[in-house]
Amino acid sequence: MKIERERDIPAFKGKSWRERIALRDQAKELDHWIIWVQILICFFTYAPILDLSHWPGMELFPHRPFTAFVIIYLVLTYPVFTLLCAVFVTPRIRKALESDVEPSA
Repeated sequence: MKIERERDIPAFKGKSWRERIALRDQAKELDHWIIWVQILICFFTYAPILDLSHWPGMELFPHRPFTAFVIIYLVLTYPVFTLLCAVFVTPRIRKALESDVEPSA
């Protein structure tokens, strides 16, 4: 599997953020599995990281456990979610935009 960023997609080059959002929506219309892959990534990323970030927040920072929990959670979640999206979602977006398939009803 290859890690692919959105800026590597030819259709996204030179586009504003609004145009990229429209292209992502168009890709989701062309390939409905993109939405399901994103849901699975969210579920399998966020649930284990919630458990992993709870213990250090309680043990290492007993005076501010919730603040520590949120910081540890965000620090762990962002890179994992970004990596999984780069491996599984972005290639599907690129393939959907490159294909000439009509949107399914």
